[in-house]
Amino acid sequence: MEIREAQRYALKTLESLCRIPTVPFHEEGVVRHLYTAMSEVGLTVSLDRYGNVLATRPGRDADAPGIAFVAHTDHPGFEAVAVESGRLVADVLGGITRQALEAGVAVEVIAEGGERVPGTVVESRELDGARQVLIDVGGVDVGTFPRPVILALVDFEIDGELIRARALDDLGGCAAVAGALAYAAGRESAGTVYGLFTRAEEGGLFGARLAAEDGLLPAGTRIVSVETSHVLPGAEIGGGVVIRTGDRGTTFDDAAEAYLRVAANELAGDESLADFKVQRQLMSGGGCEASAFAAFGYSVTGTAYPLGNWHNGLMQEVVEAEYIDLNDFRSGVALLCGASDIAGTEPRGASAERMSERPEDAAERLAGRSAIGG
Repeated sequence: MEIREAQRYALKTLESLCRIPTVPFHEEGVVRHLYTAMSEVGLTVSLDRYGNVLATRPGRDADAPGIAFVAHTDHPGFEAVAVESGRLVADVLGGITRQALEAGVAVEVIAEGGERVPGTVVESRELDGARQVLIDVGGVDVGTFPRPVILALVDFEIDGELIRARALDDLGGCAAVAGALAYAAGRESAGTVYGLFTRAEEGGLFGARLAAEDGLLPAGTRIVSVETSHVLPGAEIGGGVVIRTGDRGTTFDDAAEAYLRVAANELAGDESLADFKVQRQLMSGGGCEASAFAAFGYSVTGTAYPLGNWHNGLMQEVVEAEYIDLNDFRSGVALLCGASDIAGTEPRGASAERMSERPEDAAERLAGRSAIGG
């Protein structure tokens, strides 16, 4: 598989994933799809005890550092937990836009049989410090609790140069990782290439923290968090995938980022990928899974797709589908493919090479004349 094929595979995977409802702790459909897809391209796939999906393509050298692309399978939403006076009581899961808690907002309750039951938020409240909404489903029996609840927004559509969907954060990251792994499956590199799809990221990075604590990935593995994050100056929609230098809580590592910088430079010179674009920025709007792995001593970096209507309009104070640029998405897939090709190496970018060269003329001049006249 070549990079263009990986991009098409990733986009097809994204559409499939976006049509599967997901909220924290209720990601089973997304997990099943990714497990099957990664198995079908020839990777070794397993579930850890928390339901995180690990896909592995071994490298040639067991001692070489591997690279792991990490994305999460959930998106903010609700969890129906009881019936009260004929209405469903649902807890808020993750940092969903507060406008989604207002009366009249349309939702869909995923019933026990998998069907989507339309509902409407009728009011919100706070109970013991937790936010809840009451939902009218017209008396329909949705089955045993708890039940996931999603916003009634478009599953997936391509609108010109934009991809719109209810849950691009982080199904966009999952699809990009899947595309890169499908590409890596038919190639070789010194280091092992991993894809880790984690659960329950929204609200606490839970799946990633537990995987890192368990040492699910070898200690020397370079971690690449593959995310979507709301737009910032210098990380604009249409400007390309972002090489992420940090998140709200953590500054990432140069040693891990070097894989992305070197891959980006190679891709920029590839005439067959003339539409490849890349940006580099600190994405401080939220946390990501790189921070979870950094806390356990891993070398981390990240990528991000600049995202409109992050968390369905949290910053814009609306309730709308999220959106990313189509070419940004393709560029992100290409960047991960390029990084997978150099797994197991210790790449140094052009800047590091320049900085490590001894400036002989300047050294002689500085050594021959003291700055204080000695």
